[in-house]
Amino acid sequence: MKKETDLFFEYSLWELLSNEPAQKKNITEQFLSIIQNNNFVVFISNGCAEKTNTWKDQAKEKFKSLVEKLKPIIIVENQEINELSDEYKKYGLFPSGKNILYKEIASASVNNIPAIVTVDDQDLIKYGTKIKIKGINQLLGYHQLEIISPEEL
Repeated sequence: MKKETDLFFEYSLWELLSNEPAQKKNITEQFLSIIQNNNFVVFISNGCAEKTNTWKDQAKEKFKSLVEKLKPIIIVENQEINELSDEYKKYGLFPSGKNILYKEIASASVNNIPAIVTVDDQDLIKYGTKIKIKGINQLLGYHQLEIISPEEL
């Protein structure tokens, strides 16, 4: 049996998988197969799960189906996550309106999840942002969080 690897799925990935057009269904299926066949343990923030309530019904249903297949572990915000999120904000990593991203990075860091998977958050995948997150985490005693794309799995 392969060793399990923890992955935190950032909001944009859930959004893409839940809203993907039917003609790209095979891409989603391939991705899900990789996750399921490689013993990845998937995590999601409670803020992300709650934000899906604003989606259209079809996307909500697809999200529920994905949750049933992947069985992600929901990380509930706590004081440590909120404090680390505030530390990231002090460094202005992202434009205003990206509060969920601060919380997701903090959730992964606090829970020692080695990688966060994202698809289209241009602010998160910038080299400078990755370096700042690693620096802040090192300074505050958290592990080095990797930010990766689905293709890197």
